[in-house]
Amino acid sequence: MKTSNTRIYKGIPLDIRTELNSYIVLDTETTGLSPVNNRIIEVAAVRVDHGEITGQFQTLVKPPLNPYGQLVPYQITRITGIDAGMLKDAPSFEEIADDLIEFISDLAVIGHNVNFDINFLYESFERCNGYHFSNNFVDTLSASRKLLPGISHSLGDLAQYFNVVNNQAHRAMSDTLTTYRCYLKLREMALQNGAVTAATPYRARSSGWFF
Repeated sequence: MKTSNTRIYKGIPLDIRTELNSYIVLDTETTGLSPVNNRIIEVAAVRVDHGEITGQFQTLVKPPLNPYGQLVPYQITRITGIDAGMLKDAPSFEEIADDLIEFISDLAVIGHNVNFDINFLYESFERCNGYHFSNNFVDTLSASRKLLPGISHSLGDLAQYFNVVNNQAHRAMSDTLTTYRCYLKLREMALQNGAVTAATPYRARSSGWFF
């Protein structure tokens, strides 16, 4: 069975203090927890340039039927509110892949528990067109654990800590915008106290230099 160890083109985690003039914040909703066996049912992303949101991408995604003949399991509908009726006329991932690649480009990706989203996108792109999703990324979950060890680290709890309102939790665009606002708060904290928040040092892929 395929494992994360075979995602050889996957990008690397960046310290939250890394200065990024342009970046993507994104979130996905999925039919389950396995990037190999489950599928994306919603993806949302915003592009940020010099501190301003300059673009948005959002779509529901119609997955193939699961072994039980379902588009989306009941438990996922309970969490997200996304049901089969909302997905039946949505585009497939194959139909949105090129537009999503163009939107994300080669920019760093920010997300909460972003490895989850990265792994689903990696598998989805590879499955439909062989594209290697290799963008580097910043994980606000990892940063939260290092900077705020005394709190719970779900996106909802982090948003509450920072007084950030999430109007539609577990929907991709609302979670994306909430993650963006929490990222700004966390990065400010990291810059003030000098905490190292990346799982590994920043590394330029082409040269092997460490910074």
